[in-house]
Amino acid sequence: HIKVDTGADPDAVTAFFARGNFLNWAVASKFDIEKKILTGGKFDEASGRLMMESRGCIGRRFVKKLPVVSGSDTYYLTLGIRGPEASEKESPDDWTTRIEIYEITSTGFDNSACQSAIDELESDSPNQGQIKQDIEDCMGYANKDRHLADIMSAFNHSIHNCWYLSKHDVWPPGAGPVESVSNDCERVYAGGIDPADINTDNRGYVCYGIYKEAPEISVGYVGRCWDPDLPGWIDEPEGCIGRITAASWSSRRWSIRRIRREKPASSGTYRPC
Repeated sequence: HIKVDTGADPDAVTAFFARGNFLNWAVASKFDIEKKILTGGKFDEASGRLMMESRGCIGRRFVKKLPVVSGSDTYYLTLGIRGPEASEKESPDDWTTRIEIYEITSTGFDNSACQSAIDELESDSPNQGQIKQDIEDCMGYANKDRHLADIMSAFNHSIHNCWYLSKHDVWPPGAGPVESVSNDCERVYAGGIDPADINTDNRGYVCYGIYKEAPEISVGYVGRCWDPDLPGWIDEPEGCIGRITAASWSSRRWSIRRIRREKPASSGTYRPC
């Protein structure tokens, strides 16, 4: 049973009741089910119960959808299953599963655009424009929000760079790839977001990073090159260096908006792929 207040903006869930069997189905990941089939599951002797071993999918939420009936009409309830975030924990040992309830619609979660983006990425001759459109449709993106547009631009550029690296085993040639993402991230930071606060749920995760004076202990991606105290790009950002192209790296170095790259991408520097 679920009750939704449609008078609120946005709609708000005011009551949710479910049987234990339903909750077991909702929170069970594929790994939980496979483990139960193969071994009987993980048994906790102290409590005398089977223990679920996965909250979400590798630290991310997974989605489940099912029909719900209101009168003679059928709608779809979409649930997001994940583990707790640090701010939600009632104690350090709190790993209780969280269930997010999304908007109830006539179709529920539609993954067709998401699957189309994956299929296009895996094709022999992918259409980058189609990939961009599929990703935006998948994420329900609308370009009316300028800040969101900057974040999506960073996301789309990072997808292209990672695809190229995966297909060709080299970073995309020329200065453009690094310059495009650094421009995107600079606009994201100008919108009031600290690069250290960007998490994996943010479309602009490529802009995440924490700059520290000792470059070897800076972490993240593009954000490791951004000093929030300036604010601006750091000079000689040794923690952000890597190879721009295979042909150029052995013969010369150059700076792109103060983000220099002079080591192979496998060094673990700017490469959120």
